[in-house]
Amino acid sequence: GLYTELRRLRQKFGQNYVVLPAFPQAHFLTGDCSPIPLDWVVKRETNGDSTMILKALSNSHPFVFIEKTFLKNITTDPELEHVRQIMERSVFVEESTFFMVYRYP
Repeated sequence: GLYTELRRLRQKFGQNYVVLPAFPQAHFLTGDCSPIPLDWVVKRETNGDSTMILKALSNSHPFVFIEKTFLKNITTDPELEHVRQIMERSVFVEESTFFMVYRYP
């Protein structure tokens, strides 16, 4: 179901998307290139610095698919601080079974 929904969202919103906080094979499965240089958008992968990620997002303005299984932890887990920042800066688009969809401005 997760992969089918990813494919449906990709068809609906196009190839300019990211899946947060982590879905390492998402772009491999859809044959696209990620607009950001990381598969895992967590503090330990960025050494606590979100500048690189936010700059890449600002340059590409992708759709952001946030896996709903992580939602309860996004507000409390320090490792997910970057995802929280991205959500706060993004515009909500829709909710699906497995994802919350946003657009990074």
